[in-house]
Amino acid sequence: METLTGKRVRLPIAPPPEQPPRDGKARPARPAPDPTDGAEAFQQVADSLRMRKGLIVGMAVLGGVLAAVTGLLLPPSYLATAQLIVELRQPDAADFRFAGLTGGSATVPQAVEESAIETHVTVLLSDGHLRRTLEALRSPGNAAEEAEDSSGGSHPASLSRPIRTYIRGAWSSAGRLLRGTPSEADEAASPAAAESAAIRRLRHGLKASQERRSRVITIGYMAPDPRRAAETANTVARLYVEHLTRIQREQAERALSWFAHRLSDIEREVARAENAVQSFRLAHGTLEGSVPDETGQQIAQAARQLALARSGAAAAQQRLGRFEALRSRGASTAMLADAAGSGRLAELAERESGQDRADVTSEERDDLRRAIVHEIGVAASRLEADSRTAEAQVRSIESRLKLLQEAASGAAGDLATLRALERQAAALAQLYEALLRRRQEIAEQIELAQPEVRLLATAWPPERPASLHPALLIPPAMIAFALLGGLLAVGFGRLDRTIHAQAEAADILGVPCAGLVPELSRWPVRRLPDLLRRPDGAYATAIRSVLAATTSLGAATRMQKVVLVTSSIPGEGKTTLAWSLALCASRLQWRVLLLDFDRSSASPASKLIASHKFVAPEAHLSDVLARKRPLADAIGRIPELAIEYLPAPEADGGLLHFFASPQAPFLRQQMRETYDLVIIDGPAALEGPEAKLIAGWADDVLFALRWGSTRRDTARHALRLLEAAECRDPAVATRIASVLTRVDLKRHVGYRFGDGSDLLLSRTA
Repeated sequence: METLTGKRVRLPIAPPPEQPPRDGKARPARPAPDPTDGAEAFQQVADSLRMRKGLIVGMAVLGGVLAAVTGLLLPPSYLATAQLIVELRQPDAADFRFAGLTGGSATVPQAVEESAIETHVTVLLSDGHLRRTLEALRSPGNAAEEAEDSSGGSHPASLSRPIRTYIRGAWSSAGRLLRGTPSEADEAASPAAAESAAIRRLRHGLKASQERRSRVITIGYMAPDPRRAAETANTVARLYVEHLTRIQREQAERALSWFAHRLSDIEREVARAENAVQSFRLAHGTLEGSVPDETGQQIAQAARQLALARSGAAAAQQRLGRFEALRSRGASTAMLADAAGSGRLAELAERESGQDRADVTSEERDDLRRAIVHEIGVAASRLEADSRTAEAQVRSIESRLKLLQEAASGAAGDLATLRALERQAAALAQLYEALLRRRQEIAEQIELAQPEVRLLATAWPPERPASLHPALLIPPAMIAFALLGGLLAVGFGRLDRTIHAQAEAADILGVPCAGLVPELSRWPVRRLPDLLRRPDGAYATAIRSVLAATTSLGAATRMQKVVLVTSSIPGEGKTTLAWSLALCASRLQWRVLLLDFDRSSASPASKLIASHKFVAPEAHLSDVLARKRPLADAIGRIPELAIEYLPAPEADGGLLHFFASPQAPFLRQQMRETYDLVIIDGPAALEGPEAKLIAGWADDVLFALRWGSTRRDTARHALRLLEAAECRDPAVATRIASVLTRVDLKRHVGYRFGDGSDLLLSRTA
């Protein structure tokens, strides 16, 4: 071994560009990942489905198997149907009065018809009707019960009857547990519970519904035995029709008894009304038939006479007024005679006109004047007498008319009272006749009771089962279970907090991913050198890729590298990765030093060292720190692998003593100047503070992530601890990269991450 103080000849390399000094206490903040949009969310769902397609296929196969087993074990179900028809009749007034008894038919409104049909369907499925059906089915010699007892032997798969019975019992028990209903033991102990359970079973197989928009109600019952299904459906329909018939007959009998009591009362009321009519006629002299109303004729005649009398009285009063007016003005005798209509006064007026003759004496003139005055007084008296006579006649006619009107008013009241009595008597007579007819109809209905629902068609035992064929249950069950598997896959994908892909590791941790390393399931650790000697193998290719990515990380600074290989927790493949990188670098003729700082007792390094010739060191690392021996004496060698090996300090707290020693920076510088690559197999980051110290001592850190096992939050926390490490050399910036270890290539390729794993899988031996 060359001394560590000597200098080796190295190939010239390009001078590194200047880099800004690194603050050991602060690390550049990683950019926050952009929020996922809709396409990325859909891609995540697709990745979850693709990653767990085995679960989806398994769930689909499980659903198909369960459907096939269920279809084969459960017996087929037969559906028998009976039909009822609803014949609605519009009730008349008497029907509304007498408790809905049948009357004349009429058109029923659509809303009323639909409501009546829904009512019948509801009553058919009611507990009361189901109890009556159970009582009829439990009667001795019932065909449905006998069919149920013999159903097991009639089924072709009678050998599977115990299995079907067990499955049916388990299913019933599960249903009771979910619904909170009593068990079979409780039902046997409680008759009410047993009755309720029987009603639930009957309701479970019974279906009643309206046939489209018609007045037909279909009653179906599904059972494993066709005879039992037909008998149960017929029993439900028959009992319902009989129940309605019995109710109608009871109503008719109650109405008949009511009519018998009511008719006697109506008969007495009719006789009392007719007696009242006859008594009123006799008391008021009211004639029967269409007799002319003499009082009305007399009133009309008196009204005409009154009109004539009033006209005559007005004319007499007018003549009297005109005469008095002429008399007061001193009109001539001729004018007075004309106004009074007196012939004597007209003669005296002619004589008065001949007084101008010479032979008329003064005495004659005086006599004539006196005669005229006398005649004028007589005429005036006569006119006044005529006027008074006319007024007296008017008053007489008015008095007579008033008496006639009073008599007519009394006669009208009597006639109205008579008509009311006659109408009451006629109404009572009609009611009596209607009650007699209704009683006759009801008596006939009791003999021929026909409800509004009648049996249209009875159920026959079906020949073909109504349940689906077991083969038809498999596709929907597979689809349903596949959808369930997809939901589970998406849910597991949401709940899965582990890392599976390089891009995923880079996005989550914010550091680059140097590559992935396949799982060594078929190769023991001691065969690791043989595996790396196969340059075309998947494992050797992956290690070379990681080594190339690691060396390129520090190519801008220096060729000598100090690489720390660590992980979040033990068991994530970091030791195997460290030895693989060391072996790969030794095959490149690099001088490699492996620092084994992993204190785990289960480390695979011991197996690898034990399988090869190992030149043990002459001193311990503690002697080197104490400056008692040089570093070269504490380093062992594996000549067969061309690797130099420095074991961890044996004392407790040896790593802390090593990094806290003033000699540590000088030792690190010696290693960098002597070796091409220094690989540190460090402890897990969450095991203690040593990993944080080593991270500040290394140029690059490879953070091992076990594929599909390392949790994201654990990796983030461990990475934060490594990022917070204070570098002892401020001029060197520690770079961190992740590596996916123990990758199952077959499953990884199936996820289609597009990261070149398919090429590695093609190289797997």
